[in-house]
Amino acid sequence: MGTVPRTEEEKAQRAEECLGSLRRLLARPPLLLILGRSGCENAAERLFLLFQSVNLNRHFMLCGLDIVLRALFVELDPKVDDSEPRLEASQESDQVLDEQTAREEALEQALVQAMAQVEALTSQLQELQVNPHVVLSAPL
Repeated sequence: MGTVPRTEEEKAQRAEECLGSLRRLLARPPLLLILGRSGCENAAERLFLLFQSVNLNRHFMLCGLDIVLRALFVELDPKVDDSEPRLEASQESDQVLDEQTAREEALEQALVQAMAQVEALTSQLQELQVNPHVVLSAPL
């Protein structure tokens, strides 16, 4: 039993559903305050169009499969030499994880600072009795 190909109408409906989901995902407070509503919608459309590339999707899937296979079968990784003890490889991966954790913490701190600045600016606009959503969505 083969699958029945989707009609153009079904494809268009599914594409609209996916685009709507991306718009809702990106229209959340941190991005909405930073980019504004139109910026979030543009980002969602660009992201949607990015994932329409067959070659790019194939590349994502193959890279993901490569990562999974290398995690399951360490001997497939050309960087790991069998003559060296696995402890050194483990220490290297711990170091990489520590560096990644440090970068993530730095990014999180930067995001917290940015959010604090956005909140401060929003409160200043409210004190001036200006609607912050109008100011944030205004073209530059």
